[in-house]
Amino acid sequence: MKQRKILVLIVVLLLLAGCAEKPHSTVWEGELPVYYVNGEENGLVSVGYISLQAGGEAIAKELLRCLKSAPNETCLAAIPETVALPAVVMGTNGLLTLQFDETYGTVTGLREVLMRAAIVKTLCETEEIDSVEFYVAGQPLLDSKNTPIGIMKSEDFIDSTGPASDYYRYVYAKVYY
Repeated sequence: MKQRKILVLIVVLLLLAGCAEKPHSTVWEGELPVYYVNGEENGLVSVGYISLQAGGEAIAKELLRCLKSAPNETCLAAIPETVALPAVVMGTNGLLTLQFDETYGTVTGLREVLMRAAIVKTLCETEEIDSVEFYVAGQPLLDSKNTPIGIMKSEDFIDSTGPASDYYRYVYAKVYY
């Protein structure tokens, strides 16, 4: 009888350990995750949002408005108020083009990468948008080596700049010798 109680206790503890949820995520079923910059400015957090719009360009504009304001005090707006986005164009095959003006250049370093990641990950959660392309002052967005960044997808970004163990990604690849 005592062994049975110990076994039941172990099973209950294992079940409770398996119920841990992802930290900082507040997305429920039926909601779109909208990504914001965390308070430490070293990663992203997602907050659930129910869209009122239908269609690629309309929903993109609505989500971009959400990204310009922080939903709570624990995270920051993904797009600073100083950054202007005069044009949003829905193209073919799920490509959304965002036309920023020169104020985009005021955001630099890690904050710029987190902003870009939050925008792309949020927009690619919709059914209509598969990829996003950034233009700044009419020119394609360039990286630090002046190479166009090009079309971005959600899986192009990692969610955190935490410990090195967070950067592992398992992929199956064929290697030919």
